Amino acid sequence: MPRYLSIDWGEKHIGLALGVLENGTTGCVIPIKEIATSKWEVAVAEITRQVKESHIEFLVMGNPLSATGLETAGSLKLKRFKGFLERRLKIPVILQNEYFSTQEATGSHSQAAAIILNQYFESYDNDSSRKN
Repeated sequence: MPRYLSIDWGEKHIGLALGVLENGTTGCVIPIKEIATSKWEVAVAEITRQVKESHIEFLVMGNPLSATGLETAGSLKLKRFKGFLERRLKIPVILQNEYFSTQEATGSHSQAAAIILNQYFESYDNDSSRKN
């Protein structure tokens, strides 16, 4: 079962959630941690630790697109962070539109990360081109 780490990235807080994709169609997701920091170095160290300890194969990051799906200043910043993580961790980093996750989450960034990962699993389940 592939293991995923989801990231709700923000300027001051970063939420993390763990998940597995069972049988290629059903996901199980648990919010695990919120990192209160504005420093990339601290965030990257904690994400790296989680990836190694939990044997993560994929990262899914919430992408703050606009309501119409267009790039925002936040999504452009996030893409730089994504590239940095891909080079550092050498695992795929997938962007998932997070527009509705912030509205659904109850103020917790780790809960938002869990919603992002659940949304990714739902889109994965509905995308027949990703299945073998």
